[in-house]
Amino acid sequence: MADALSLIPASVLRNLADMLYQKRKNAALEIEGIVKQLAAAGDHDRITAVINLLTTEFIYSPQANLRKGGLIGLGAATVGLTMEAAQHLEQIVPPVLNSFSDQDSRVRYYACEALYNIAKTVRGDFIVFFNQISDALCKLSVDSDANVQSAALLVDRLVKDIVTESDQLSPYEENDQESKTIPANMEFNSSSTFKPVDPRRSGFNIDSQKERRLEVRDASGSTFVDQTGNTSIEKVAYTWEMLLETFPKKCPPGGKNSVVLYTSLDVMGDTNRVRSTFQNLQINYSLRDVINPAYEEELRNLLGELAELPALFVQGRYIGGAYAVQKLNKEGKLKILFGAIPKY
Repeated sequence: MADALSLIPASVLRNLADMLYQKRKNAALEIEGIVKQLAAAGDHDRITAVINLLTTEFIYSPQANLRKGGLIGLGAATVGLTMEAAQHLEQIVPPVLNSFSDQDSRVRYYACEALYNIAKTVRGDFIVFFNQISDALCKLSVDSDANVQSAALLVDRLVKDIVTESDQLSPYEENDQESKTIPANMEFNSSSTFKPVDPRRSGFNIDSQKERRLEVRDASGSTFVDQTGNTSIEKVAYTWEMLLETFPKKCPPGGKNSVVLYTSLDVMGDTNRVRSTFQNLQINYSLRDVINPAYEEELRNLLGELAELPALFVQGRYIGGAYAVQKLNKEGKLKILFGAIPKY
C-alpha cells in the first residue's frame, strides 16, 4: 500500500474520488500512465500494489464516488498494462464483477464500463472468467436502470466477439453457434470507453410486476394512488412537515422554502429521470450544475468532498440522490414531501 501511495500523487487520488466525472477521468488517465511506465520496467510488484490500492481503498469503499473512481481507475490501469494485463486478471476482474451487485446504479454502470475496457484490452485471456461474466451480465440484463441494461448489453456483445475469435473455446465451436452470432448494430467509439446503446433495441423483455392500488393521504386529506406494488407502504396519514423532519438539515443558499437539485454532466441520465418526476408532479425547482464553481463550492460546503450527484434538497433538508427520489415516489411520499412547494 505504501508503495502505491508513493507512486500515485495525492492530488490524483483525491480527483479519482471527486464528484465531477471529468476530474475522475483525468485522474484515471494519470494512473494509466503510471501503470504503463511500471509495466515497461517490468515492476509487477508495484503494479500489484496499485491494483490493491484501487481495490481496497476505492472499489470496496462505503462511499459511492470512491467506488466509481476505483472502477474507472482499475479499467485505466488495465489499459496501461496492455499485453502485461493477463497476469493480473485474478486481481482485477473479481472486484469489478462484485460491483455488478452494488446498490448504486451508477456504480453498476461504471463496473460495466470497467469490464468493457478490461475485456477489450486482454481479449482472449479474458475467457477464463466467461462463466462468471455470463452470470453477472444475465442479472444486469434485467437491471432496474435502463443505462445499466444498455451497458451490460454492450459488454455482452464484446464478450461474444472475443469468444468467437478465441482459440481457447475451439473444441466447442461446432456446438455453440449461438455464441458466434454477433449483433450487427454494435456501437463502439474509437476510444477505450463505450457508448450506451438504446435499451429499447436490446431485446430484453422484462415482465412488469402486478400492480396494486395503495392509497396514501396527504395533509390536505386528498387521496392519491401508488401503482408500484410496493407492499411496504402503510395506509397512514403523513404530513409534509413530518416527512421533512426525518431528513437532515442541510440548506443550500436560497433553499429554505424551495426545491434545489444539484447535478453534473456525467449524471444527466439520473438527473433527467428526477426532473421527469418533478414535471409529473408540476413542481417548481432550481437546477444547479456543479460545473459552475460557485455551485460546486455550495455543494461541498453542504455535503463535503464526496457528495453524490444528483443531490436533492427540499426546504433546507437533504433528501438524497436519484435512488432516494425514485424510492420516495414509489412509496407515495414524494408528493407529500412537496406539500408546501408551489406548483406551476
